Amino acid sequence: MFSNRIANSARFLQMPAESQLLYFHMVLRADDDGIVEAYPLMKLLGSASDNFKVLLAKGLIKTLNEDEVVVITDWTEHNKIRTDRKVNSIYLPLLLEKYPELPVIKAKPRSDVEDNSRRLANGQSTDSRRQYRLGKDRLDSSNEDTPKEINMKSFKESVGGRSDAEVKALCQ
Repeated sequence: MFSNRIANSARFLQMPAESQLLYFHMVLRADDDGIVEAYPLMKLLGSASDNFKVLLAKGLIKTLNEDEVVVITDWTEHNKIRTDRKVNSIYLPLLLEKYPELPVIKAKPRSDVEDNSRRLANGQSTDSRRQYRLGKDRLDSSNEDTPKEINMKSFKESVGGRSDAEVKALCQ
């Protein structure tokens, strides 16, 4: 999501188009805490470092380290993330240390799973509502060493209508 209020603001519209593009891509690629690695993105876009400096001067981003990892200052304006779906950034400790005044959404237990103890440290859940089931033929351990019978007619159709001898030769 991209906030219309920010996109229509004077501080955004007064920037060069390349700086606007860089900011837009940063918002698009940021994690759930609004943190993005700007250097690879600038290389991908072929953006000059001056565009990065414009974003810093306008206060739209703040740097977290010398590797151009940045936080988008208006992140909560752009994105509303459910707390039970949020995945913490790998840079979250750095963000809290450097800019404790920026709002951060705290991850909460997921509401669609029964056991949140299986949730990974970064907030992702290993649980799912989906249940995968194996067919009886896959559960039978006696079938492991015996070759499966092939329905010759359907197999022949799938290999282009070849003769029985050709199909048998393909199976061996």
